Amino acid sequence: MCEKKFGIVVLSVVPFGLCAVADANLFPQGDFEKDKTGGWHCPSDEWRVADGVGYKGSRGFVMDIADAAKTKWPWTDRIAVEPGVKYRVSLRAKRDTLTCDGGQISVGVGWKDADSKGLGAITTVEQTDNAVGQDGWFRMEATTPPLPPDAKTAIFYVWAPSSAKGRMFFDDFAIEAVSTEPGVDAVHTSEYRDLAVTGDVEVRALYFANPLKYPVTSLKGFFEIVTPAGVKRFAAVRMNEGVAEGRFAAAELTEGTHPLKFVLETADGKYLGDKAIPFTRVKELPKRKVWIDRHHRAIVDGKPFFPLGAYWSRINWEDLLIYTNGPFNCLMPYHRPDRAALDLCQKLGLRVMYPTQGAYRGVTGQHSLDYAHETVKNFGDHPAILAWYVCDELPVALADRLEARNRLLREIDPDHPTWIVTDKPQDVQPLLSGYDVIGMDPYPVGNHGDADRTTIGIASDWVRRANESTFGFKPMWNVPQAFNWGQYRPEDKRPEVKMPTYEEMRSMAWQSIAAGANGLVFYSFFDLVKRENDAIHKRAWNDLLKIVREIHAHVSVMLSVETAPAAVIEGATEKGYGDVVCRTWRKDGRTWLLACNRMRKPVKAVVTVGSIRKTLELAPIGVVFEEVK
Repeated sequence: MCEKKFGIVVLSVVPFGLCAVADANLFPQGDFEKDKTGGWHCPSDEWRVADGVGYKGSRGFVMDIADAAKTKWPWTDRIAVEPGVKYRVSLRAKRDTLTCDGGQISVGVGWKDADSKGLGAITTVEQTDNAVGQDGWFRMEATTPPLPPDAKTAIFYVWAPSSAKGRMFFDDFAIEAVSTEPGVDAVHTSEYRDLAVTGDVEVRALYFANPLKYPVTSLKGFFEIVTPAGVKRFAAVRMNEGVAEGRFAAAELTEGTHPLKFVLETADGKYLGDKAIPFTRVKELPKRKVWIDRHHRAIVDGKPFFPLGAYWSRINWEDLLIYTNGPFNCLMPYHRPDRAALDLCQKLGLRVMYPTQGAYRGVTGQHSLDYAHETVKNFGDHPAILAWYVCDELPVALADRLEARNRLLREIDPDHPTWIVTDKPQDVQPLLSGYDVIGMDPYPVGNHGDADRTTIGIASDWVRRANESTFGFKPMWNVPQAFNWGQYRPEDKRPEVKMPTYEEMRSMAWQSIAAGANGLVFYSFFDLVKRENDAIHKRAWNDLLKIVREIHAHVSVMLSVETAPAAVIEGATEKGYGDVVCRTWRKDGRTWLLACNRMRKPVKAVVTVGSIRKTLELAPIGVVFEEVK
């Protein structure tokens, strides 16, 4: 989480012409042999192209920095890309005198539209086969998702912790089109772990096709599923750019597990690709210790459960006694607790998101799966386990490993969901096959960057974007900010780098819920209580306790599944957002409204809930939770 968030560096790229041939390097100057600059523009002496420093003594690129926090980062010449195409990105690297405490130098590629608006990015990862393996050189690689319809250019970037110092060498940068032909990437359903008894099942297929060659009007798609009468084929309800929508009634299906397939074709019937997942129809739901119902509620030992917790470092009895002064019901420890620590949590009525987010990098795929299997073998039967925490801001380049781990955990442990957290809304969908529950961790107070990182309204905006990316199929246990960025970036002396106030933490928490979160896990307990025992942190801990108590007081309402009328905000955008975000519930025949001001200024909002029209006067980043009368 925070340990990995320091300085972001972007290496810019723009178009020359359209790429067409698979396996042809679109950035041939990346070997530095024919172009003395290698296509790089260096804003300072910290970056240079030099003879003899590249792979096998060739010309290469040198990074030599004294203080990454103050470094100006370079950019490359422009590179053209096509929408609907997957690209393999690779390079060679060698760490010379480089040191990085609390992070690592990473290189990746992003993509932009014609107006240079960022659309997404992928970070390369070190390959375990060590294909270079000579004099300390290693290979880094990643494959992009199919680029979106408006993608025009590729961008290289380097991400470096502020602690980075020393020298590192790079060579043989390459971007290659993996395939320019259409295909199908994934099929997703609205049902928890693709299992249902009855009711309508929503289904989405993610496909890719270059819209320049295959406009959406020239495509059609079909879903196939087994019914008592045999295989039923039904056309997609809607074909959007890259997404096909479908729906079927679970009651129509034959009991058992069958392939649910999506087939992509041209309008005249030419086959373009398909993808299938197993879908199961059962007579009744199996008994599970923890699962997710159709309302996105966690059901724990048969009862609805709203996770209210925080991130921890290590579990010990002394800290547990402090923690249980508030109505927390769960925690997420970074250090893997033993069974004795889990016993302590169980004794105090606390559930644990067990850390299972390791063993992705620098290991074989089998070792990665063995790590997860061993974790479940050792701890999966413990009654304190709430979920497996399988990903902490994992690069999309490792999505296949996350998917494989999620598939394994589904098979060997039907009793606990998997939960991931990402700090990149654009990564939610590429990682979609790898989790049961999603969490976003927007930390805007004192952050740096553009408005996407520093505006407090992202606390709700990122939840909305995640919900859209999952098609509303996944519950969200969100991660509000409860720490000071200055603890992680001591070199950042801006006045806004501070501990969030009570009002800011309260706003971020309630915004998450108003946008659809089904649980909150604050980051972090150890930042407030364990790092510095000063007056500021003591006050912030007491503020957090007050906020969690307020949320807990409304949990019974928020777990109700009675149908509530929607809140309609006058002047809101088509997605329901403006200055204010709202959510409604109904319990015991009474309707409740949550309204959050996303702005740092007073706001007047006119909200209609059913037949009742209300005018709300909201203080800056203010929150109202009240019965609608």
